[in-house]
Amino acid sequence: MPIIEKLQKTEIILIISNLIPLIGAIFFGWKIDTLLIIYWFESAIIGIFNVIKIMINKVPIEKANQFTKSFTNTENETPIANKTYTNNQKILIRLFVAVFFCLHYGIFMFGHFIFIMFFLKIFQLNSFDIWQLSFPILFMVISHGYSFWYNYIKKDEINKINIVQLLFRPYKRIIIMQFTIILGAFVLIFLYPILPYYTLLSATLIIIKTYADWAAHKKEHSSVFSDLEAITQGLS
Repeated sequence: MPIIEKLQKTEIILIISNLIPLIGAIFFGWKIDTLLIIYWFESAIIGIFNVIKIMINKVPIEKANQFTKSFTNTENETPIANKTYTNNQKILIRLFVAVFFCLHYGIFMFGHFIFIMFFLKIFQLNSFDIWQLSFPILFMVISHGYSFWYNYIKKDEINKINIVQLLFRPYKRIIIMQFTIILGAFVLIFLYPILPYYTLLSATLIIIKTYADWAAHKKEHSSVFSDLEAITQGLS
């Protein structure tokens, strides 16, 4: 099929992993509460892989200032610029960035979780079973794990994206994805009294989320090369 031929393997796996909740909604009656919890775990998975990316990143620490100046158009140097570091110091810097990421991302995830619990309590949605979440979460780990290997390792993003960029990189994708999910959940809940077909509503939410996730994924990884080109031009 022409459409499938144009998709990368990572995009196909991403779509397949998103089909698991769709199967659950159609054949097992998974409702919006189950989907919101699954997608919260997906955000956590993205964060975990980002920590790994920070720790194994190969872009020289000394180049961080060059990268940041290319995007901010400022001549102000970062504290880690124009210095040479030992291997132990580089590990400590990456560890510091990873811990700092865990702190602010953890706060974001905690706030997100509280919002979901508040959302479910207001609309009295608490039918999800923690065990039924394991299968779709496993597929999401596989999907993001393959994307990590293919894009970050094989396509050499590990040498193109520095730790400063990685510090906030997941938010670009997650905020779009979660905004789509939560807004869609609100709309579908209010539509339910008018259109009482929960399976159809849940399936619609999954399809919308899948498209938003795919679009964000495609933009995230295609932007690496355009960003690199801009950086190279800025340094020349």
